[in-house]
Amino acid sequence: MSLSSPTPSALTPASLLRWGRVVLGGGFGASLVLVLYLAWAAPEVLPFVPVALFGAVAVWYLFRHPLLNLCAVLGGFVLVAGYSEGFQVQEVLYGLYYFAFLGHWFFTRLYLRRERLFVTGTDRAVLLFLLWAMASLGLTVLFGGSLRTGVSEWIALSMLALYFPVRDACVRYRYGPMIIFGVFCWLGLFFTLRNLSGFLQTVDAAVYAWQIARGRVVSNETFLLIPSVLSLVVLLYVRTWGQRLVVLAALSLFFSALVLSQSRAFWVDFALVAALLFVLVDWGRKKALIGLGVAGGVGLVAVLFLFFGEFITLMAFGLVERLLSIGTAASRDISLINRFYEAQAVWDLVKQNPILGYGLGTPYQVYDIIDNATFEKAYCHNGYLGVWYRMGLLGLVPLLYVWGVSAWRGLQLFLQKSAPLEARAGRRSRRR
Repeated sequence: MSLSSPTPSALTPASLLRWGRVVLGGGFGASLVLVLYLAWAAPEVLPFVPVALFGAVAVWYLFRHPLLNLCAVLGGFVLVAGYSEGFQVQEVLYGLYYFAFLGHWFFTRLYLRRERLFVTGTDRAVLLFLLWAMASLGLTVLFGGSLRTGVSEWIALSMLALYFPVRDACVRYRYGPMIIFGVFCWLGLFFTLRNLSGFLQTVDAAVYAWQIARGRVVSNETFLLIPSVLSLVVLLYVRTWGQRLVVLAALSLFFSALVLSQSRAFWVDFALVAALLFVLVDWGRKKALIGLGVAGGVGLVAVLFLFFGEFITLMAFGLVERLLSIGTAASRDISLINRFYEAQAVWDLVKQNPILGYGLGTPYQVYDIIDNATFEKAYCHNGYLGVWYRMGLLGLVPLLYVWGVSAWRGLQLFLQKSAPLEARAGRRSRRR
């Protein structure tokens, strides 16, 4: 027999299907036994059995439709995007679903379909970052960090693995990019409504005028910035006035919540994107950007007036005060100055161990000028230094490479006049 011929015990797609049927049959039989046991030992649990069965059918259906499954994973992030102590039930369920999705997706692509996933330098850089993030947990133990905190940070960083199924969806499906754009719009809408609701509660509970003027909801600003930027770009390339009105309304809604967060860094980010876009587009779209900017400003005021009515003047005063403070924040804002001390403490440690880092979840000591005390913390507001501190240059360099190369390739495509308009705007890829 040839050495290259498969052995009878080799795992093939056909044998995997047979074993899968065996497992499903066994699971069905075990489920019947479990229901009978619950009916005898814990009848109060029986009402939850149909819910579990419905969830199992839903999961089975999703895993048979990869694009829908990806949208469910991305859109379902709203279930865990809160701040609470410990692990909640929905967080555990979402985590299991998320890792099951990643495991299934990579298994089917790498083993069953034998596809090449790590082709470009960006692919390999993402893979290197993910592998080193997992390996750096060893450094967490070595440097006396909290393994629980480290694992929590690793789970958050592992979501970068969604780059591969998202990239695949944008290439494989004709409307993949627009579907992913729709998912980000859903996330933006959810967090916008949640933040506006939170701000309404702040206004209702306010006793003094300054509590309204300086009130803010700091939560998930990234998911407000991303749909705001995407909506701004799409707004310049939609072809009908009906589409423009819909996208402009979405932009006004997303940006209103971003403004109410009073997070100056995200304001600056949006302003830089708008300025860069204004420089890159042609003169016709420059005029359109100005006109739509004015219309968007009116829409922003309309949204805020709709939700907050007579408090709009106090809010405007607080927002203008916050905006004008950007120029003097580095010298007068005690919170920002405190972050400089934080960055300096992290930088001092980075210089001692720049290559490997100290591992995820490893705390450092920093003097807090607000509380006039020294604290241990694992989080650093400066994201670049934070990654460098935790994962060293082995983690920082691949991440910067991914960001830099992706931005450069996007800029090249945008400036390529011969490319299709939809491709330059990031709205369409090739057909399935």
